[in-house]
Amino acid sequence: MADTALGCQNMIAGANEDDHHLRHVTPAKISRPRFVDLRQVQAGDGCVTCGAALEVTKTMRSSIFKLGYKYSESWDCACSTPRGGGHAIMGRTGSGSSAF
Repeated sequence: MADTALGCQNMIAGANEDDHHLRHVTPAKISRPRFVDLRQVQAGDGCVTCGAALEVTKTMRSSIFKLGYKYSESWDCACSTPRGGGHAIMGRTGSGSSAF
């Protein structure tokens, strides 16, 4: 954990495994939380994988939210492809002020 998460409850956290997450995480209830001191990388820092010097570039932060079939089924939103058709798998991106 990077900090005490300001008393937040029922959070979603990474599980240190691709495509897996932990739900309902409440940091105050973890019996032995591990706190680490994190910092932002700087230009010239070494890559942890290959050791090459890192470059820092300004970007726009955005998140992708997977909505699945929830809305496409209720709105009867379908699509067709050369292999057939069906309800669309929906998603959205966002970059609201709460993300910064």
